[in-house]
Amino acid sequence: SLNHAKQAYRFKLDRLTPPREFILVSPMQVPESAFDQEIAKRSGYFNYPPVGLLYIAAVIRQVAPETKVHILDLNFEMLRNASQEGFSYNFWEKRLFDLVEQCQSPYIGISCMFDVNKDIFVQIARTCKKRFPAIPVLAGGVQATYDYQELLENGGFDFIFRKESELQFENFLKNLFQKNHSDLPWGAAFICQGEALTLGEPTGEVPVDLDIRENYSAIPIEEYHLHGGLAVFSRYNGTEKPFATVLSNRGCRAYCTFCTVRDFNGKGIRARSVESVIDELKLLWGRGVRQIDWLDDDFLWDR
Repeated sequence: SLNHAKQAYRFKLDRLTPPREFILVSPMQVPESAFDQEIAKRSGYFNYPPVGLLYIAAVIRQVAPETKVHILDLNFEMLRNASQEGFSYNFWEKRLFDLVEQCQSPYIGISCMFDVNKDIFVQIARTCKKRFPAIPVLAGGVQATYDYQELLENGGFDFIFRKESELQFENFLKNLFQKNHSDLPWGAAFICQGEALTLGEPTGEVPVDLDIRENYSAIPIEEYHLHGGLAVFSRYNGTEKPFATVLSNRGCRAYCTFCTVRDFNGKGIRARSVESVIDELKLLWGRGVRQIDWLDDDFLWDR
């Protein structure tokens, strides 16, 4: 029941110490079984910047500005390292562990968007939990949303923020840092004494005008084009053009039965202000970016 979940959530929260640092991890986008080092050397794999984690970092800065945020894009680092002597797909363990050990009281957050990288997503979480059992491991993303029960019971996660998670995550951080329990992270799922529980369903429209510009300082956006591409179209413009991705609205008008967008993002479309999008484009231009791929599911919704 919801009351049971609320009590369990407060019980779990009371045993947590607020983090002084956050490590946000974007896993490899190619599973080890399918990874071909020669393709990586030729920049043949996708190299999408972890924009979702920039939004999560913006929430952390908003609620707990004194908390240091690290964004570890393991996909980018794998593709960059692939041309080096002695490269190993498992490079990520040392890279992540070294970072964790340098941090003071960190939490680890891992994003899982698609089924193709679910195995490595789970492997990263389990390995972290085994090596650092006291550090909370959080997750979010499309795949994490739909497989939350299995992931909580078997994956080494403590909390999973379902669907668009900025509002849930903001409330979780307020509960944690300010001991303010007036707004719970509705829709969040967690494990408590071996049981996977959820705080109901996500409520409220997630604001889309979060300013992520400051968080671009955490990733080398001007280098992404050197080690991979964005779908096929980024290659039509040549491989030498620095690229980035921008989200100007969320949601979609269509009712496609095979698609999760309306379930994940909710019905209808929420657009950012034109000014906020232009400000982000200006920042990216200043960092050397010369091509933008839009992440919108319904880009032409509003002329």
